[in-house]
Amino acid sequence: TDSSLDITMQSHATSHRVSLMTARSDLMKLEELGLLERHKEIRTNHWWPAPDIERRMNELRESPDRI
Repeated sequence: TDSSLDITMQSHATSHRVSLMTARSDLMKLEELGLLERHKEIRTNHWWPAPDIERRMNELRESPDRI
């Protein structure tokens, strides 16, 4: 896996200057929408883009009521 695509709550919080709780909420919502997949490594959750993220984003654009 390309480590540049690996997202953790800490990396998201740091890069976007948000709290860890906001980072967790953001990542969980993106997972719920099918844009990210979560993988647990030891005690840390890691999110990676879904393999078909482009298709899923196009579907969301076509039906924005799902967001």
